[in-house]
Amino acid sequence: MSTKTLEKKLKPLTTARRAYIGLHGFAYDRAKLRSDQASTLVKNLFETCVSHGEKVETQFNTLSSTVKTDVSEKLKFKMPKRAFKTSNSTKKVAELEAKIERLNAQIDKLSKPMAKKAKPQKTQPAKAAVTKNVQKETPAPKTQPASATADTDKYAPYLADVQRFDAAADISVVRKIVIHCGIALRNNDGRFVACSDETERHTVRNSWLIKKLGLEDETDILDAKVQAVCETMKSDNKKNRVTFYYLLAKNEGRLASL
Repeated sequence: MSTKTLEKKLKPLTTARRAYIGLHGFAYDRAKLRSDQASTLVKNLFETCVSHGEKVETQFNTLSSTVKTDVSEKLKFKMPKRAFKTSNSTKKVAELEAKIERLNAQIDKLSKPMAKKAKPQKTQPAKAAVTKNVQKETPAPKTQPASATADTDKYAPYLADVQRFDAAADISVVRKIVIHCGIALRNNDGRFVACSDETERHTVRNSWLIKKLGLEDETDILDAKVQAVCETMKSDNKKNRVTFYYLLAKNEGRLASL
């Protein structure tokens, strides 16, 4: 059998094999494209949720302050002034003064004979002082309310992770960061910061450094600050977002203003 004849017979098989390989390659490319699109949508959705949460929080604070002001103004009132007739009031004052004079005269008459009949008062011996032994009651130990204990337990895991980098961390500061993150902490994409992802670093820069902490530095300087915390937490494969935000605020000296 000649070479040309063999190639002619194998050509359909070769074409089919290439088509099969090409089909799998095309399917892989489409799957990768959809995966990248889905990942981008999730990250954009997270950033949008954070931004919307900040707007809702601002609106709530504004509304609550407005309601508080309205209530305070409504509670402030002045007693209405009563209109008095001068003629009637003058007559009543004169009548009262006359009654007072008559009463004073009667008191003077009664006090004179009472002064004559006054007898010396007998002094009674002073009673011996009785000393009593009073036992001081020891106050019962104070116990924290159940709500305070539950609140501490809720934020304890976040506090423990932060204290790996700052032993003096305050749970009230950690609680504010957790509240800021909100429902985003319920999934892995929101719970952890991926320093290897540039989009994720930009999200941290925009939502935390600029919007929350109010920094106005250049973009490259802000990116360097995010990268510095990435370096601090490089031993953690999954970097907790609450700890990450805490360290950024600490580096900027903004913990007290959260």
